[in-house]
Amino acid sequence: MTDASPKPKINKLGLVPVFVDIVTATVQRSITSPFHKAHCKARTYRRDVFFASLREILGGFSCEEGQYLVPSTDKVYQSVSESKKWKANSINLEHGANGGGYIAPATPGHMKYQFALPEYLRKQGIDISIFSLSYHLAPQGVYPTQIKQALAALQHVIEKDGRDPGTILIGGDSAGGNLCSALLLHLGRPRPLVSPKEGGVASLFCLQSPLKAALLISPWISFETQSPSFKRNRTTDYMTTKALNEASQAYVGPGKGHDEYSEPINARVDHWTDVANQAVERIMIWGGGGEILIDSIKAFGAHVREGFSKADTFTVTEVIPAAIEEMTKTAIGKDRVKVVVTPREAHEEMIVNYVLMIRGKGEGAKEVENWLTAVLKE
Repeated sequence: MTDASPKPKINKLGLVPVFVDIVTATVQRSITSPFHKAHCKARTYRRDVFFASLREILGGFSCEEGQYLVPSTDKVYQSVSESKKWKANSINLEHGANGGGYIAPATPGHMKYQFALPEYLRKQGIDISIFSLSYHLAPQGVYPTQIKQALAALQHVIEKDGRDPGTILIGGDSAGGNLCSALLLHLGRPRPLVSPKEGGVASLFCLQSPLKAALLISPWISFETQSPSFKRNRTTDYMTTKALNEASQAYVGPGKGHDEYSEPINARVDHWTDVANQAVERIMIWGGGGEILIDSIKAFGAHVREGFSKADTFTVTEVIPAAIEEMTKTAIGKDRVKVVVTPREAHEEMIVNYVLMIRGKGEGAKEVENWLTAVLKE
């Protein structure tokens, strides 16, 4: 993993009003939070105040300003590795999944979560390694650059490191969930012009057997912002419509539109059937009941389930807590897709907890760990 995007140039004076707004929002929420009803705020006081601050940060800074203010993914990785007394190990891929909305580097919370998962799994008798891609950030790198880099990383692990696809699990949160979905769609039905280049010649990379599994945490797979959850959860989550709109446009570039690979919710059902038959054995899709993206995540989960249910030899099930929606009828046979919505939790809350230094695990984190344990012990 090496830095893929240089620091942009910005007008530093333009940052001052945003910092004033951040301080104002933080102070206001710290005073008013106790008086808000439970369904109008985050699960705890600390989260509620932090989310108010983060909404101002995400809505106030441009893509370039945000990239200027925070350290790169590589620097975050080096810092967290040193704190854990682990030797950092990076490689440079000639073609280049961490980042927020395709526009921001990974945070310390993301890295700490990546360190925590192997530690937990080792206690369950499972030994894993994590290969983390630092892709080009938008708007310097636009679609389909990130898919090409993800494909190159997967090809490296399989061909250079000699890993069997059946032992590989891919995963991502938010935009990383989008990228993992796009990669699966490409592996199921290749998108033209998305093949790694070797010696200046496009090379076609195909899996010889399906990947073991895919984990999608709060996947940002739809770029529409009119779903009821955007209004219903606007004060229980930290994501904002303004930030999402800016990030989605930066991802594809000025004046360009999205397709089913950049916006996976638009992929046809039969495309997901191809994914089921050729690309991956199992998928878990997790969403927080309190995040603004939850309506699209649930719709996406149902869409993927329908595609997998049409696969030749497999059937699937969708599991959603009764507090949100009744459990759907389980198809006969081996379950391959699991969709979980944890009530009241925010966007990728198990990762945000590491930023807030909250030690206790929420139900969402436990759901992910239990699924990983079951899948990796097979």
